[in-house]
Amino acid sequence: MANRREFIHSIFNFGGAARSQGHIFFSPIIPMSGKELLRAQGVFTQAFKDLGMRPPGAIGGWSWYKRNLVLLFNMPITRDPVENRKMRENYRALVKISAANGWGEYRTAPAFMDDIAESFSYNNHALRRFQETIKDAIDPNGILAPGKSGIWPRQYRGTRA
Repeated sequence: MANRREFIHSIFNFGGAARSQGHIFFSPIIPMSGKELLRAQGVFTQAFKDLGMRPPGAIGGWSWYKRNLVLLFNMPITRDPVENRKMRENYRALVKISAANGWGEYRTAPAFMDDIAESFSYNNHALRRFQETIKDAIDPNGILAPGKSGIWPRQYRGTRA
C-alpha cells in the first residue's frame, strides 16, 4: 500500500481505495450464541449472493452487551449514481431479510430510518404509534428532528413510502 489512507480504505471499502468515497454499515443485532451466529452466516451469505453482492466471507460479531452480537457489513458509497442506487436497494432488502429472521438494526444512516422503523411491526406498529403520540404531545408543530428514527410529525405521516 502506498500510504495509510489507502490501507484504511482497503479494509473498510469493498470497492477499493480508488472507487470508494465512503461507506454505510448495515449492522444487524443477533442473539449472542454460536448457533445464531452460524444461522446469520448462512442467511446473509445467501442474501448477498441473491442480491448480486460480494459474499461477506466469515462473519464475526462484536458487542459490549451480554445478550447480543452486532454484525457489521460495509456498503460502499462511490461516485456512480447507479451503484449507489443499487447499494440503497440492497440495504433495504437486507433490512427486510434481517427483520424476517427476528433481527433488528443496531443503528443506521438517516436515509434508512424509515425502513428500520417499519421493520419493528409488532402489534400493528404499537411502539411507533406510541412514539407518535408522545411526539404530537411535546412537539405539536413538528419542528424537533422530524423523521428521526422513523417518527414523523403528524403533518408528514401520510407521505411514508
